[in-house]
Amino acid sequence: MREPSPDGSPTPLATVLSTPLMMALARTVYSDTPDHDPAELLDIPGKQELAEHLPDNFLPTVYLRARPGARGWDPERVQRWLGHLARHLTESRTPDLAWWRLGHGLRRSTRTLVTALVTALVIGLVDGVMSVGFSGSVIGGVLDGTMFGLLAGLLFGLVRWFTYTVTGKGLRPSAVRLRIRGRPETTTWRAGPRLVIGTLGGALFGCVYGFMVGLLRAFSRHFGLSTALEIGLVDANVFGLIFGGAAGLTFCLLETPLDIVSAVSPGSVLRTDRRTVLTQLCFWAPVFGTAVGFGAGVVVNLLQGHPGQLAADPTASILLGTISGLGGALGYTLTLTAWGQWCLLTRIWLPLTGRLPWAVAAFLDDAYQRGVLRQAGAVYQFRHARLQSRLAQGRRRG
Repeated sequence: MREPSPDGSPTPLATVLSTPLMMALARTVYSDTPDHDPAELLDIPGKQELAEHLPDNFLPTVYLRARPGARGWDPERVQRWLGHLARHLTESRTPDLAWWRLGHGLRRSTRTLVTALVTALVIGLVDGVMSVGFSGSVIGGVLDGTMFGLLAGLLFGLVRWFTYTVTGKGLRPSAVRLRIRGRPETTTWRAGPRLVIGTLGGALFGCVYGFMVGLLRAFSRHFGLSTALEIGLVDANVFGLIFGGAAGLTFCLLETPLDIVSAVSPGSVLRTDRRTVLTQLCFWAPVFGTAVGFGAGVVVNLLQGHPGQLAADPTASILLGTISGLGGALGYTLTLTAWGQWCLLTRIWLPLTGRLPWAVAAFLDDAYQRGVLRQAGAVYQFRHARLQSRLAQGRRRG
């Protein structure tokens, strides 16, 4: 380090290295890297240039090192990925990098649209394959799958929008309610709002789906328009009651928030939430499917003779219950669980658009091992706030 200036003021290098952060960055870039010559710091004239030089060289330095057993990462892509995360934290005004909020870096409209489209595609494929398998009609299966998938995607997208986007709430990791033992008194579970949302959402889906099914059934038999509308309205009432009751029953029975304050690591919270969702799938599919299939027979018997002559078909009830159980479970998982949104947005959409790597969890853990991030319970944080700020600025300019 050069001598102070003639007036006794410290040199720019001495001023910059007077903070623990800059000393740590300089040690990483130069002392821990033999092929880097620290003498080049003397050729940088100003404090601002020095303060930018060290953070800018920190990431290339730590990612050029080979870690035993770790995969290699392209430093240029790492810069872009970490820049996206840094900007996400800056815009969210929080230092906590939580895996269940990584998708919040997208616009609300984008999150809802992507969720609705993927949910429609997944449920439509399930419905189409099951319909073809039961009926043997490819055209009928494609039509039913397309109609069922589009309506399900629209419904789950609307439910997600009103449940989380409009209210400003965020999805959080959860635990299966029946498996919690000795949970604290502050952890509450309120079934009322979920019961109302589930019932209304299911009834809306059932009415629209039933109306469309009734019209298709009537036109396939060459009935007139007035008869087709009458059949469509009857089926709308029947399916609305079936899906409304089944969705309200199953939508409010499953989960309670998970205590993430005492979590050991982000990975442990992710694994717990994944187990929760898999348990929910095992519960949701048979319960919702049974409720729909059984409800179909009950509703048809109750309404017999009132809206018109109804025919109960056991095979159709089994098919409807099976498709509804699988489709409802998948739709609930993708749209209304933290792990489902993690898979949909963080594991698929963000890597597909180049903002994050495909192996997101491995990338975050590797950044922690290299000293770029640190763990704070269930979340990660950038080890140096100056580094986060610098990355966010670079990402904004890019």
